[in-house]
Amino acid sequence: MKNKIGLIIAVIAIVGLFAGVYLLYGILSEKYVPEKISVNNTSENSESKEYSVDNFTVYDADGNKVELWDCIGKPLILNFWASWCGPCKSEMPHFEKAFAENSDITFMMVNIDEIRSNGEKYIESEGFTFPVYYDITGEAAEKYGIIYIPSTFLIDRNGELVGQVEGSMSKEDLDRCISIVKGEEELVIQ
Repeated sequence: MKNKIGLIIAVIAIVGLFAGVYLLYGILSEKYVPEKISVNNTSENSESKEYSVDNFTVYDADGNKVELWDCIGKPLILNFWASWCGPCKSEMPHFEKAFAENSDITFMMVNIDEIRSNGEKYIESEGFTFPVYYDITGEAAEKYGIIYIPSTFLIDRNGELVGQVEGSMSKEDLDRCISIVKGEEELVIQ
């Protein structure tokens, strides 16, 4: 009988401890949210001094080659994603809405699926209309050091990298990125 009571008390204590840790984590994570959008210190581009961002070649839905530098001239949001990535899928509706509302920004949605048709099927099934490019060779992901997806880069109209986001974005995060890339908001790192 004493063993059962001791076991019940131990289980209650452990459950209470986990509940306390969970609540504390929830409180602290809301209070101490790290800045999701960061600025990269860019180095001189080894290929050309024209832009601070590295150029790469991807392919559009029709198989045509498209270079990143072809898209410079308007603010550019460069997003790396894959069809199997849950966080990527969660932010796609935000990108679709932003694309429809911001004709003054170029959206370059680069799919890094190993099997291109997986990305194509996903885009078609969701009815997304933003332009999708396929990194068939892996060149783009390699040049931008993609470790985490989704990863988003903010490039101003002059080809300067002005910010980066690793991980999925909320609508509010993406709206802020749009303000930054348009030059309406300056990103200040504290």
